[in-house]
Amino acid sequence: MIDKGIYSYDIIAISKELDYEALIYDLEGICFTEYGSKGRKIKTDMSNTYQHFSESRVIYDFKKDISYHIVSYIQHIKNLSHLEILEVLKDYVDIEQFKSVSSRWQNALLEALQVAKNREEFLNKLIENVNFSCINIHRDKEDVIYIAGKKYHISDFLLQNYKSKQDIIKQFQRNRLK
Repeated sequence: MIDKGIYSYDIIAISKELDYEALIYDLEGICFTEYGSKGRKIKTDMSNTYQHFSESRVIYDFKKDISYHIVSYIQHIKNLSHLEILEVLKDYVDIEQFKSVSSRWQNALLEALQVAKNREEFLNKLIENVNFSCINIHRDKEDVIYIAGKKYHISDFLLQNYKSKQDIIKQFQRNRLK
């Protein structure tokens, strides 16, 4: 069992690809857009006026004197949860390309990989770290871990503590032989 919290999405990277004008048009309707030196000024059918600063990826609401990043803007307009906001973003950007293992899971995997001497110890430590009753992980001879259908090499989680991928592979193989 893998929960949906295993993944994080790089909202900053998504916002770089996002067409803000299309999003605002879909959520509020657009009366007109003016282009200026600092970005676009957008007046909506809901009588809101925004300045979109493309460099900082911020939307400034003139009426409320508030600045929004893309997630807070969608949350303000539609009052959605984080998962629902991701669903909205899927209509504008292929967010799957911005998916990564969440830091909680990275830390759990890192700790389990550092202390495990075999597959059973690895699974038990990982189950303990993420407080699950059961986890199904498939590992092959190349030290590749498949999590929720996505393939990761152990070095993807350990690189920060080692100089190279080969150092990681050697250390993991030594731990496995003990």
